[in-house]
Amino acid sequence: MKLLALLLALAPAPALADAAQLADWWTGKYDNSAQVTVNSTAGEPDVPELTRTARTMTIERLNMPIMGPVVVLLNEYKTADGGIANRSRVYVLKDLPDGRVRAIQHFFTDAPTYDRKPVTAAMATAIKPDSFRLVPGCDLFFTFDAKAGRYTGGMPPRTCVYEHATDGFVYAEYDQFVWPRATWYRDRSVKIASGATRGSIDGFAYLRFGKLP
Repeated sequence: MKLLALLLALAPAPALADAAQLADWWTGKYDNSAQVTVNSTAGEPDVPELTRTARTMTIERLNMPIMGPVVVLLNEYKTADGGIANRSRVYVLKDLPDGRVRAIQHFFTDAPTYDRKPVTAAMATAIKPDSFRLVPGCDLFFTFDAKAGRYTGGMPPRTCVYEHATDGFVYAEYDQFVWPRATWYRDRSVKIASGATRGSIDGFAYLRFGKLP
């Protein structure tokens, strides 16, 4: 078993993005404790860009062949919120002819998109595919960066547009990196009418998560 693990570790990374490989790298439990510790002890001003909110995240593979061969469930938590997930959704990962991977975001419809009760794998797999909410333009697209040994992804600029009840139309900006043992992301939304930032996670700085054993 040790020899097999060594051979897998030494195996060359894919030349192109690969949905199954991306899911394998992404799946796991994470926290951002290292980033929080550094930012909390640096002696610098308490500004949003210096992330000091402890978060955990879990990415699980789902057995949902009716939706596709590669499906994952994401739940992310702010530690202080206990059983409340500030993000919870399903991604269907698909290989594209141009060598990218498309992560199709499936949002739950039984509660708010953010700050909701987390969804278990059993709950997610019991949902009919046509019961999820899809938002055109809000999928993620990943490419493989062989030099950096990571997947680079995000939403294309100004494609994820939705109407907010009080702020009118807004668009979301999202970028992410995935390594075998870490993932970073940043996320914010912008009001189209004024160009003002509607919501920004930690000043649009990258949240840096390390995979736990």
